[in-house]
Amino acid sequence: PNRKTIVPDNLLRVLWFFLPIAAIFNGSRAGWLCITILVFYILSFYRKTFLKIILLSLVLAGLLLTTLYNVDKNYILREKQDIKMQHTLEGKGSDSLRLIVGKDALELWSQYPVFGAGIGGFLKYQANKYGEALDQIDNSALWILTELGILGAIVFGGFFVASLLSLKRKSISAENHIDQKIVESMVVILCLFAIFSLLHQIMYARYLWFFLGMALTAKNKTTAFS
Repeated sequence: PNRKTIVPDNLLRVLWFFLPIAAIFNGSRAGWLCITILVFYILSFYRKTFLKIILLSLVLAGLLLTTLYNVDKNYILREKQDIKMQHTLEGKGSDSLRLIVGKDALELWSQYPVFGAGIGGFLKYQANKYGEALDQIDNSALWILTELGILGAIVFGGFFVASLLSLKRKSISAENHIDQKIVESMVVILCLFAIFSLLHQIMYARYLWFFLGMALTAKNKTTAFS
């Protein structure tokens, strides 16, 4: 409300320094993809901010990670990420399991295309097929389609599109430049969640909590969502 920066520049520098370090130690390839997209977005639309605050932090983090890797690569590779990446290219390991799970999900959906197999139906399907549930569906779109069917996918997808359109209207009607940028940032966050959900099942565990946070934010009449 007082138009001051929410996060001080120096704290932003620290956060951007730790972001690539956290990403490497976490080892999530979906996270790497979304972070890369986010960096290119900021570089394209906020080049001044990128050069002033972000670039040096990323360079320093890269130097630290390179040093640690040269000393002993096991310092920074979680669960042998280099081998996992090689298995990805060869279609082995956990990615091979994901392909099996995806195939089973499509098989189940073909049996209940309109209304889906119901929440939890896929795990029961796998248990009947293999004697145990192999894994959850690591693709939120496919998970929704399998267990909620085409109808559920349309409802859920419609809610997502409606949210984006609502944010777009808020951006156009924003009273000032700061409010407009806040709304645009929310659109980017929504898109990153959507991309990430194609590689992990995050909708139920995290996505709905994010929307709850947006709803609570809307209670504050001084924000761009009021």
